[in-house]
Amino acid sequence: MLVYKNLNLFRQVYLNYATTYLPQNEIFLLATQYEDVESVKNYLTACGVEVEKHLLDSTLFIIDSQQGYFGAADDIEGTLKLAFTLASRARKENRSGLTWLGDMGSFFTFENNIAKMMDYELLSCPQKYEDEMIKTVCCYHSGDFDRLTASQKKALFNHHYKSFVLGGYS
Repeated sequence: MLVYKNLNLFRQVYLNYATTYLPQNEIFLLATQYEDVESVKNYLTACGVEVEKHLLDSTLFIIDSQQGYFGAADDIEGTLKLAFTLASRARKENRSGLTWLGDMGSFFTFENNIAKMMDYELLSCPQKYEDEMIKTVCCYHSGDFDRLTASQKKALFNHHYKSFVLGGYS
């Protein structure tokens, strides 16, 4: 789990993942909430990532978080299902794995349903994936994370295998 203070910190994180894992023959899935897909592509391109090449060879997927979690009627597991499909494809293609960064902001901004987000995190997502092909990072803007109760924050920190806070939260 990652709690980030602002968009610039989040950009540094996804840029680091893209520049580290795409050259290692991984598939990279980014579900973004507070930056539109075109802006992410432009930022990565400006930082030297061969975005068009990776999009064409289907090793880079940049999706709108809201579409990923709420695109299909009442199926908040759409992005999770996509990740499992991509991990299966990575295995078949002898890739080194899948890295998935998913911003959970749509649960706060679109649905405004923290209970649904907590159920998704604690019930749908394992603490650690047994499948070594999958690396996931559930991402929270600190402004969203600050809206959680102390017990909800503790539950999320306890549920995730590793947690990082960049820039702090209240």
